[in-house]
Amino acid sequence: MPRNHHAIFIKTSDKEEGTIFNVTGNAMNGFNLEIRETLQSPRLEATFVSWAEIGVVLINDFPSVKEICEANPPPGKQYDGLKRIDPTKPLRRCQEWTKETIGHLREQGVLKLSN
Repeated sequence: MPRNHHAIFIKTSDKEEGTIFNVTGNAMNGFNLEIRETLQSPRLEATFVSWAEIGVVLINDFPSVKEICEANPPPGKQYDGLKRIDPTKPLRRCQEWTKETIGHLREQGVLKLSN
């Protein structure tokens, strides 16, 4: 059963416009960092499942989000055909990258708890 795609969405207007930070790809070929502006809510995308509001980013801290996302490397190629390249390392996909990046954003004080 496939796992849902995870991403970080930062809303930049009352209309749910904003920026999506995520990695795209797969464990067979590796992932790439994708940062894209969206003029519509991610809720309107056909593949949307859910979202959780986890905090706020101040306007002055917004440039740091990109820097922190770029500093966390996307998962690389983890399979050669059907064989794991390094079975001693846990698989790292978009879910893991997103969780790690959220942790970095919190550690560096960029992602703050909402009141």
